[in-house]
Amino acid sequence: MKILIDIVHAADVCFYKEAIQKLKKSHHLTVFVRPRGDLVAFAKRELDIPIRVVGRYSGNRLGKIGWAIHRVLCLTALCFRHSYDVVTSHGGFYIAIAAKIVGIRSVLFYDTYEYRSVFELCRYFATVFVIPSSLGVRGKNIRTFYGYKELAYLNNFQPSECVLKKWGVEKKNYVFVRHIAHSSLDCWQHDHEDVLESIVKYLNAEDYPIIASIEKGADKIPLLSQSARMIDKPTTEMHSLMFYSRCVISSGGTVAREGALLGVPTFYIGNLYMRVDQELIWTRRLLWPEKDRVVFELDRILKTPLNNHPLHIPEWEDTTEVIVCYLTEETPHVSDPYCQVENFRLPS
Repeated sequence: MKILIDIVHAADVCFYKEAIQKLKKSHHLTVFVRPRGDLVAFAKRELDIPIRVVGRYSGNRLGKIGWAIHRVLCLTALCFRHSYDVVTSHGGFYIAIAAKIVGIRSVLFYDTYEYRSVFELCRYFATVFVIPSSLGVRGKNIRTFYGYKELAYLNNFQPSECVLKKWGVEKKNYVFVRHIAHSSLDCWQHDHEDVLESIVKYLNAEDYPIIASIEKGADKIPLLSQSARMIDKPTTEMHSLMFYSRCVISSGGTVAREGALLGVPTFYIGNLYMRVDQELIWTRRLLWPEKDRVVFELDRILKTPLNNHPLHIPEWEDTTEVIVCYLTEETPHVSDPYCQVENFRLPS
C-alpha cells in the first residue's frame, strides 16, 4: 500500500514512530510535516524515513486561516499526483479535506473533544475517525479504542538513567515543568502564567531543582528561565526526565497525560477540562486542583514519602496496533464498545 502520514504537531512524531517502523517493512510510506517551531528538525532526528515539508505556519489567527487553506490546496495537488491508498494524521484535518476532494480513504486520529473546530472538521471529512472511548462520542464513521494516544510510545517505555548525569540531577529529587505557547487556536484563551510563577517561587524557596521544557512562542516567565535547567528543543529524553522526576507540572494536556501514564505524580495547570483525562483524574494519576490550591497540593506531594509500589495498569489497548490495523485493514480491529464515562473499568 501507498500510505501518507501527515504530521502537524511534535507529539505526532512520537505517536506514529513505532507504527512507521512496522509499516515500512511491507508498505510504501510518505511522511509530510507542517513547519512549526522545531517540529521539522525533531521529525528528521526521530523518524528513520525521509520527510517532506508542506505548507507554512503562522502564530496569528488570520495567518492561520490563510495558510491552512494554502496547505489544503498543496496537499490536494500532491494527492492527485501520487494516488495514495490511504492517508492519516492525528488531528490534521488538512489532509482529510484534501483526501475527500481527491476520493482517497483517510484515517484520522484525535483525542480532544473540547477543541470543537478541529474535532468537527476531522469527524466530517475523515473516512474513519478513531478516538478514545473516554470521549463518549458516537457516529457512523467513528471507531473507538480503550486507551490513550500517548501509549503509542509509552506502552513499553524503558527510561534511561543516563539523562540524570547529563542534566545534573538526582533521581526523584527534581521537578519537571512544561510550559506551552498560546499561539495554538486550541489554547488561545487559557492563561496559566500566574500559577506557574507561584509554583516556581515555591520550588525555589524549597531548593528543588527544576527542569523546564518551554514551547517556542510561549510567554516568557523570567523567574522560570532564571532558575530552571532549560530544554530548548523537543527530545525523547523528556520522557526519561519525567519518569525520574519527583513530579511533573504541565500547562499542556499531552505532557500532563504522559506524566500520569508514566506513574509520576502529575499536575495539570491548564484551564481547559478535557474528557480524555477523566479516568486519570478520577484515579488520582492526574491532579487538577483549583489554582489557589496548586502550591498547597504540590507541597503535600513533595513532602509525602515516595510510594515504591508499582501502579496497577488497566488493560488499555496497544495504540500502535490500533494505528496499524486501521491503516492496513489487514486484521479487523474490535474496538472497545461505546461506554459512558461513569462506566469505565477503573484500576483497583
